[in-house]
Amino acid sequence: MPKMVPLQSVVLFREGKRVRPQIGKVFNFTADEIEELTEASPECLRKPIAETDGDQAADAKEAAVGKAPTKEPAKSAAGGKKGNDEL
Repeated sequence: MPKMVPLQSVVLFREGKRVRPQIGKVFNFTADEIEELTEASPECLRKPIAETDGDQAADAKEAAVGKAPTKEPAKSAAGGKKGNDEL
């Protein structure tokens, strides 16, 4: 199935059920669906440029978790006071 990005609201019927791809997100369309949609509105779909589909994005997010440790700011022993100690 070719992956395309819907640029406007699209309603498909698959196996007797309505399917509404999310606008701006990669979706697997059939060749027949692409043909029908572009006939009705030539600008309703575009090829993905830099998007990833949901599965790849989830995998990338899971892989990134835990790799970059979160650093907390160091706390000073003087109770957070900075400056001249000779007052």
